[in-house]
Amino acid sequence: MVLCPYCAATVPEPTPPTCPSCGAVLTGDVEETAPSIPPATEPGASPGPPPLPAAPRPFPGAALPPAGQGRPGSAWDERARLGFVPAFVETTRQVLTGPAEFFRRMPVVGGLGGPLLYAVTAGWIGLVAAALYQSVWVSIVGPSVLPFGIEREEFARVLAFMESWAGLVAQVVFGGVSVTIGVFVTSGILHLMLLLLGAGQKTFEATFRAVSFAQAPMVLFVIPVFLVPGCGALVAIWSLVLYVIGLSEAHQIGRGRAAAAVLLPLVALCCCCAGFAFTLAGAIASLAGHAR
Repeated sequence: MVLCPYCAATVPEPTPPTCPSCGAVLTGDVEETAPSIPPATEPGASPGPPPLPAAPRPFPGAALPPAGQGRPGSAWDERARLGFVPAFVETTRQVLTGPAEFFRRMPVVGGLGGPLLYAVTAGWIGLVAAALYQSVWVSIVGPSVLPFGIEREEFARVLAFMESWAGLVAQVVFGGVSVTIGVFVTSGILHLMLLLLGAGQKTFEATFRAVSFAQAPMVLFVIPVFLVPGCGALVAIWSLVLYVIGLSEAHQIGRGRAAAAVLLPLVALCCCCAGFAFTLAGAIASLAGHAR
């Protein structure tokens, strides 16, 4: 096959003096190329692997994830289509009833804004509900008894303020800010622990997303029974369990290392508090001995 050097059109053989396509004068300096022949398929060769089946829908009514996306996401990722309230309710249901499956499907990239919005919403609802119930309780039966036998007047004033209607207004106004600070601080500590343990397989964003969606138990404070001290502790324990599951699935590590990353800061905090208490007790005992 002969090609014209000017327009790359096919030139018939024998070579004419001019190109029949562009009219350029051919001086014999033309390109000869071999025709491209597709490779023949060998008899008995495998046609290749069959196409992968379509990924299941993560929840009823969800759009199918695009091909090749390993984590299909949750209802919260489709809140623009589903609506804010339905997406929030469905996401909370997924986290509370099937956390392993939820965090396994949770994308580990995509920005911090969406997960933070969920965390602030869930945390704000819990804080405001708890403050509302406390304000109603105080208005009916009066201020609660101070914990640990503390009877100093300044502590009483602070507790009375937090349980009053003024405390409710403060929670409504500043609750979202406190949740935001708490999520960032918790995510930073947990990600640092993962790095120290050699378990930080993903970026900080993966840790932040797991911590944000682990705030789902906060909405349980809308149920008054969870304000009972013993039941309220269940919410904190539930959140810790969600931290472990979320970090394990987000970073694709074992539950043991994820639990170590979550519990080590608590153990360190308890040790520091115990050390401070022993130091304070020793100082008081020393002062009492000198006074004698």
